[in-house]
Amino acid sequence: MTRITLPTESGIYNQAAESSLLGAMILNNDVVSYLSHHLKPEHFALEVNAIIYKRILQIVDDEEGRANKITLSQFFQSNDEIKEAGGVKYLSFLLQEAATALDVRHYANTIVDLWKRRQLESNIEKIKKEIADPLNSFEEIKKELEEKMEELVDNDEAANARHVADIVNEKLEEVFNCDNKDLVNTGFKSIDKYLGAVELSDLVIIGARPAMGKSILALNIAENIAETKNVLFISIEMSAKQLASRLLVKTALVDQGNLRYGKLNQAEVQSINQNKGYIESSNLFIDDVPKGVTIRQLRNKVRRMVNKYDTKVVIIDYLQLIKPENKKSASRAEEVGGIAEGLKAIAKEFNVCIFALAQLSRAVEQRENKRPQMSDLRESGSIESAANSIMFIYRGEYYLNREKPLENKQAEYSRWLAKKQEIGGKAEIIIAKNRDGVSDCTIELTFDGKYSQFIEEKY
Repeated sequence: MTRITLPTESGIYNQAAESSLLGAMILNNDVVSYLSHHLKPEHFALEVNAIIYKRILQIVDDEEGRANKITLSQFFQSNDEIKEAGGVKYLSFLLQEAATALDVRHYANTIVDLWKRRQLESNIEKIKKEIADPLNSFEEIKKELEEKMEELVDNDEAANARHVADIVNEKLEEVFNCDNKDLVNTGFKSIDKYLGAVELSDLVIIGARPAMGKSILALNIAENIAETKNVLFISIEMSAKQLASRLLVKTALVDQGNLRYGKLNQAEVQSINQNKGYIESSNLFIDDVPKGVTIRQLRNKVRRMVNKYDTKVVIIDYLQLIKPENKKSASRAEEVGGIAEGLKAIAKEFNVCIFALAQLSRAVEQRENKRPQMSDLRESGSIESAANSIMFIYRGEYYLNREKPLENKQAEYSRWLAKKQEIGGKAEIIIAKNRDGVSDCTIELTFDGKYSQFIEEKY
């Protein structure tokens, strides 16, 4: 009855699914509109079916066009590939095999899934040839494999345009039901009050000079969020064990030195045993990566964690240690700006909130007032425009300790000591940019370096 040329390079296809879906489309063009964003002509294994689907799309795209038995008959009679499959008889065959409305989504998903498998099979065969060639290094083969897998994953459309009314109604439903799962709270009520709840897809920058407590604040935030959401902490600067030690110190309130050198006393051991369960029940994952990790590598890590654990928040320590993808950038500012834009793109693609720590320029040290300001991010190129929010950490006590006078200079030492008592332990969180809340405001926390934590006194 019909003669169809089957694909010879792979047996991974479903002829019945393709025929049934095309028949359903011809009987009801609404099926085409329903699936066209998801299903492409190249997804069909049989070339004749790909040609037919492409023609249906062309007709339906015309405002007045209807792809039915009458409008398609001439095309089936004139196209050489379709004529070999039976011409108009093949059109009748498709209509006879038409799927029901309940099955069309399943058949479309099947066709796309099988296309992915064929692409994967093809990529594996190509990689096998690359492996067999002794002139190709392992790193070159690995990079090519990662790129091919990324291309395959990227063929999935992450999002589709929706009517604004649908989006507004969805948002109002979340508000009225107090069920907005896209909001992320840092766990510091004073910060959340002014920063506003951070949303998934946001990029939040936490900037400071060294020794201000960036990593400690980030770990505190990660621990707080991990009580309700899965969090990935990507550490480029510190090892996973170092971060775990800080978590133990904060949770069990034990001496850092005793923990580091294995000299815990009986009370500290008991405290760790009592509080270890809290850490074990946390939704926090730590991945320590080497300096020079690229945006592409970070994207792959985030993708895997989102797919496997439904991760909602990613914290990166810290931004300037990421290696730029484009080695031809004219300046360091352009490189870091590209990194910031890459992080924002990852946040949007996977609908995660990213907190990225950033080192501020040495210009801070040269001013009398050493509180950070936006210009201190100048080296970081377009980081300011990429970020939804930017926070700075300032601890005056750190700079005051560097100016400690000799104790034999009594008057000078007394003034210094009085100042230390006044500002000792105080930390300022400066919200310098905030697209969805209050900016240019300062929040006061207490910094407890001994136990690796920032503390709120007023809440």
